[in-house]
Amino acid sequence: MKSYRQLQIEITTCCNFNCFYCAGRDMEQRHMDYGLLLSLIRKTEKGGGVHLQGEGEPMLYPRLGSAVDEIIAQGCRPFLITNGSCLDIDLVLNKFPELGISLDTLDPELASENGRYDLPRVLSNLEGLLQAGYPPSNIVIFTTAFGQPTADLTPYLASRGIHKHVVQPLQQKEDYRYRYPEKAMPPQEQYPVLSCHFISREGRRFYNVDGVEMPCCYIKNAARFVSIDHIKRSFAESIVPESCRGCRYLSRKRR
Repeated sequence: MKSYRQLQIEITTCCNFNCFYCAGRDMEQRHMDYGLLLSLIRKTEKGGGVHLQGEGEPMLYPRLGSAVDEIIAQGCRPFLITNGSCLDIDLVLNKFPELGISLDTLDPELASENGRYDLPRVLSNLEGLLQAGYPPSNIVIFTTAFGQPTADLTPYLASRGIHKHVVQPLQQKEDYRYRYPEKAMPPQEQYPVLSCHFISREGRRFYNVDGVEMPCCYIKNAARFVSIDHIKRSFAESIVPESCRGCRYLSRKRR
């Protein structure tokens, strides 16, 4: 069995939020089979990382604690990105050397309008985690930028000692942007040479909730995905495969 240095596993598509930009809200809401999850965890090299994330809220996975124990027993580092609404502080304190939390705004009304409910509870959970002694340097904040004011986020995070802040623009792939057509960007300029750092990273793989192995988490319609080798061949022929159309991670360079 081939092993990888880092795996990203979509353990659930279930979520208690309804973010307007999330393709997962249109997916069947279900958890990954636990036996399948264990088999994937065991594909990770000792010392590698297992990221539990995808289009659902990983804290809703019913056997999350047991799965994390398996990751640690494998000699690997667990990581997840949570929306923070149902944060298990004890689990994070005892099992996670680093944690990702998604936070788009400090405005409760705007957060609710965009499907990110109960912002006060999210912030309270974050504060509780810090008060419990979790190092702020071990927290990564992920913000999806869709045109909202974000200037207040940086000083807020800095005042808590949190300096790892990843701001991500809206993904323009077809399997995302149908949810926000008014924010769709014009097509990227076409260059003759295609590449993608996800394809070139042979030690990293993404598995969706069905256990389908893909190069990244940005392919949301698995029916459009043929294989990683097919993507490589398409790139070599200067063709954008259907599964990758519109992706902002595609690199087009002149010869």
